[in-house]
Parts: sequence; structure tokens; C-alpha cells
Amino acid sequence: MTTRKNLSSFAIFAASVSGMIGSGWLLGPLSASQVAGPASILTWIIGGALISVVAFCFALLAKNLPTTGGTVRFFQISHGHFAGFCISWITWVAWAAVPTIEAFAVLQCSSSFIPHLWTKGASPHLTEFGIMFGICIVISMAMINIAGNKIFNKTNYIILILKFVIPVGTIFFLFFSHNEYNLTSNFTEFTPNGWQAVFSALPLAGIIYSFLGFNPAIELSKEVKDPMKAVPKALLLSLLFTTLLYTILQAAFIYALPNNSYANGWSHLTFSGVTAPIQGLLTLLGVTFFVKVLYLESVITPFGTGLVIGATTSRMTCAMSENGYIPKKLSHFNQKGTPVKSIVFNTIIAIIYLFTFSSWKSLVGLLVACLTLGYIVGPLALGLLTAQNKILFKVHHKKYIHALCTIALTICTLIVYWAGWNVVQKIGLLIISGYLILGIMCLLNRKKMGNLNIIKGSWILVYFLGLCIFSYLGTFGGMAIIPFGIDVVYISFFSIGIYLLSLKLSKIKLSEKVSKAQLQTI
Repeated sequence: MTTRKNLSSFAIFAASVSGMIGSGWLLGPLSASQVAGPASILTWIIGGALISVVAFCFALLAKNLPTTGGTVRFFQISHGHFAGFCISWITWVAWAAVPTIEAFAVLQCSSSFIPHLWTKGASPHLTEFGIMFGICIVISMAMINIAGNKIFNKTNYIILILKFVIPVGTIFFLFFSHNEYNLTSNFTEFTPNGWQAVFSALPLAGIIYSFLGFNPAIELSKEVKDPMKAVPKALLLSLLFTTLLYTILQAAFIYALPNNSYANGWSHLTFSGVTAPIQGLLTLLGVTFFVKVLYLESVITPFGTGLVIGATTSRMTCAMSENGYIPKKLSHFNQKGTPVKSIVFNTIIAIIYLFTFSSWKSLVGLLVACLTLGYIVGPLALGLLTAQNKILFKVHHKKYIHALCTIALTICTLIVYWAGWNVVQKIGLLIISGYLILGIMCLLNRKKMGNLNIIKGSWILVYFLGLCIFSYLGTFGGMAIIPFGIDVVYISFFSIGIYLLSLKLSKIKLSEKVSKAQLQTI
């Protein structure tokens, strides 16, 4: 697997921003408002802060161990196959669905000017025509990625400009289109559904999903010219930028709502044109000329996110191939530095998702939980490699690294827990199916898989079992035996215990494929 270092710091900043500003800005404000009411403004700030902690773990890993498909490779390097495969499997399954969920967003926002995409009724789903249109969208994303990094960069830069200019314009018109709908009284009852709803909104309303798109800087780190400086800078700046944008947009959305739109409660928030909420609200405000531009943006924005995530997910597929989890041929790069076979393979999976799920909202909750669970790779891999001196930090800095890792692991665990028991039990089924696949791979490819490190990775089973128990007993769709507030304390201690257990059990050597030249002293 050969790669070219042809990406600049700005290129991966643009890729990360483009990965985070997708369908979330078009559909997230409505979903967040329905769950948390005006307090949804805080959900974006909380979400951005939480994900920034997790992202910083990945920044430290990627700057010291730049590798293609880092979120897959880091765990295999640090913890071996038994723990590594399960997380890789869940992560890949989730990221492969992102082009699909962005295609859903394109189709949903296009329904007002392209007829017959969706069925009519209380729970619309794609028609046969809609599915075919969605397939064309997914394939077009793949074709641009196959064309190579130069075409990808140019396309992404154009899309990024639109992703900045049009949301800023939207914020302006939502705040300053003065009429009877602009009411500061919308903020009077700030937490109508309680604080529990604020945290539920993080995974279920697309808040965390919007921020999880930071991963292009990680997956593409081996193709960056100066990863030591470029990766941390691109990650943190892109997260700061998107957090500010989403927070201000949510405040503008709440401010512009008609006061009768939530007369039956915020959970039943509705208004004319609610299927495309931003466009519908601007139409109520009389900004019809800008709505036409916004309909074009509603196609471009999610398409751009699907494009970027499609590129990064193909690198994850290459990493899984290198690990021996899927056929070796999928890790091949062509002369343009593009993993064509991986892109084609992922595109087929994305098309299958189109036939499996019915809408954006039906997929986002499970997707967020799976993606967040996959991000435990960052803190756990960083903590172990630091403890073993595989990544070298000054002695007095190590305690801060371990503190960072335990906080990040707790954050990931809480986000998955907040998704609710209905989602967590589905993840449990994915985990079981993943280990069945691992067993088959071991039978077919014993030489490549080698030692599974079952004992060293056994803590992962304790983690998943504990997570399921907490979710079942908790207040987020569970039995409500563990009260809200106390559950955070329990899960924090549980996460610390898992972190320490993983350090104790996972005493393995660094993969030989990671050269000593990649290990840098900070």
C-alpha cells in the first residue's frame, strides 16, 4: 500500500470542516429543538467541547504515528486483533453508512422541487424513483473520489466556500428579518423537557453526528506533508469553527420560530415546510429569494460531506485490509494515489444501506452511537502507547496524558449511553456478528491473523457488557433503576476501571509495520 504526501494543512482543515458541516446544519436545528427546546443552543457547545477532548487524543496519535486509516490501525497496533477487530468492525460499518445518510439528506431537501422521491403519509419513505436517485448520488461521490486527490481537493474547496457563505447568510436572515415571528419570548422556558433532554439530544438529534466528521484529518494523516504540525492544528481549528457556526445557527433558528409552532410542546414543534426546516422557516419570514439559493445549498452541503467521508472511509477499508480483516486486494492504491477498489467496495455497501433504512432520522441515532464507540480507539491507544513509551512524552507530562485519556473514554461511553437502550442493544447485535466474522477470518486466514491476543483484549468484553447493563438499568430508554445524574458518576468510575484494566492486560509490542522513525518526542 503506497501513498503520496500531497495534502497541505489547509487541505485537511477543509476536509474536516466539510466533514462536519453536512446535513447536520440543515436538519439538526429542528431535531435538537424538538428534543431540548431552546436549551438546544447549549447542546452544540457541549457537543463541540466533548468531541474536542476526544479529537485531541487522536491529534496526538496522528502527529506521532501518521498512518492511513488511523482509527482502524491505532487499536490493532496497540491492543491486538481481538479488541482491534471489534472496534474496527463497528467503526467501518458506521462510516460506510455516512454517504447514505447524506444522500438521504439530499433527497429530503430536494423533495420540494423534485416530485415522487418520497411516499406520502406520516412516515414517508423512499419510492423506487427515490432509491434510484439516491444510488446516482452515492455513485457520483465515488466517481469524484476515484478521480484522485487533486480533483477531490478542488471540488472540496468550492463546496467549503458554499458551506461557509450560505450558512452565514442564513444566520443573518433568521436574526434580522424583522416581523411578528422574531420573538425573544421563544427563550423564556429554556429547558422545557428538562436537562436529561439536553444530553439525549447529543446523540439522537444529530449534534454529535455533525462533529464526528473531524476524522478526515486522522484518516488522511499519512498523506499530509507535515503531520506533526498540520494534523493537530487542522483538527482543533476545524472543531472551533464548526462549534461557533452551529451554536449561532441554533440560536437564530430558535429566535425566528413562530410562537404557535411549539404551542403543543417543543417535542411537537412544527410549521409550514417543516420537512426542509431551514428553507421552510425562511419562507415564513418572506426571504423567498434566498430560499432558492438554499435549496441548491441543501443539495451541495450533504453531498460534500458524503464526498469527504467517502474518501476517508476508503482509507479505513485499506487499513482493515492491511490488518487481514478483509481481502488484501482492497488496500491497493493506483498511480494517482487513490484506493479505487476500496471506494468501489464501500459504494456497494452504501447502496445496500439505501434499501435497508427509510430516512435520515431512522439512521442517525444508531450511526452516532457506533461512531462514538469507535472513537474509544483514541484515548485507549494513546494511553497504552504512552505507558509503554512507544510514544514518547516528558515524564511529568504523562500524568496529564492519562487524565486526558480517561476523560475522553468517559465522554465516549456517556454519549453511547445517552443514545438509549434501544440503540445500545442494536450495537450489541453488531458486536456479536463482528466476532462471528472474526472467527471465520481466523479459519480462512490463520497466517495473517496470527495471535489474536484474546487475554490481552478480553477487557473489551467487560466494557461492552458493562455498557449494556448501565443502559438497560438507566433512564435513557431503560428500566430507570439508576437515576439521572447518579448514572454519570457510575459510568465515570466504570470508564476509569476499564482504562486501568486495558493498561494492565494489553502489554503487547508495537506493530513492526510502524517504524521507529515515526515515534517522535513531544
